[in-house]
Amino acid sequence: MQQNTGLWHSFQEGGWGMYPILALGLVGLFSAARFAWRGERSLVGALRWLVFALVSCGVFGFVIGMIRASHFVAALSAPEQRGAVLVEGLGEALNNVAMALLFAVLIGLLVALGKRLGGFPPPTEYGTRALAAT
Repeated sequence: MQQNTGLWHSFQEGGWGMYPILALGLVGLFSAARFAWRGERSLVGALRWLVFALVSCGVFGFVIGMIRASHFVAALSAPEQRGAVLVEGLGEALNNVAMALLFAVLIGLLVALGKRLGGFPPPTEYGTRALAAT
């Protein structure tokens, strides 16, 4: 039995909860990349809360997926299918958590890179410091 395990298939299996995770994840990646590139320290606090919201959305999507799976299992008349359907529903619901954690790890790596680079000030501050020094 061939199973489709691509990223798009996982996104589809995750259901509607994947859309806020994708939106928050892309905003977080953009902000973390901006911090890594420009060193804007004001973004670090916002990134902490964004990652918290991202992981919370992943957990929420998992809970909603498990509720839907349990309702479906309860409606099944054949008891021998219930275990397989519940495990399949668990796998589909975990796609939300996996995507949220993927974005959280990538954001964390970009923030670590920005901290390692020292968080250089924006280019406008270079000009004012250079003028003040002369």
